[in-house]
Amino acid sequence: MIRVDRKNFIHDEGFHGPYADMPRPIGWGTTISAPSVHASTLEALKNNLKPGAKCIDIGTGSGYLAACFAEMVGKEGKVYMVDHLQ
Repeated sequence: MIRVDRKNFIHDEGFHGPYADMPRPIGWGTTISAPSVHASTLEALKNNLKPGAKCIDIGTGSGYLAACFAEMVGKEGKVYMVDHLQ
């Protein structure tokens, strides 16, 4: 998460800024999850998201978590993203 700057995935830094541990609106009636939720997800997947691994992020939203996955799987790995919005 240190290598993926959350502020690049939030359109309106607004009241608490991009680093507050709270969900933030990203438009279309949806939010980017709080950093602690992303940290829990990444921690749970750390044994599977190793260099060279492949994964799919369904309901990508802001793309932040997929970017973190990409850091974990490295250049040899693949991250596929699916969302209903372009």
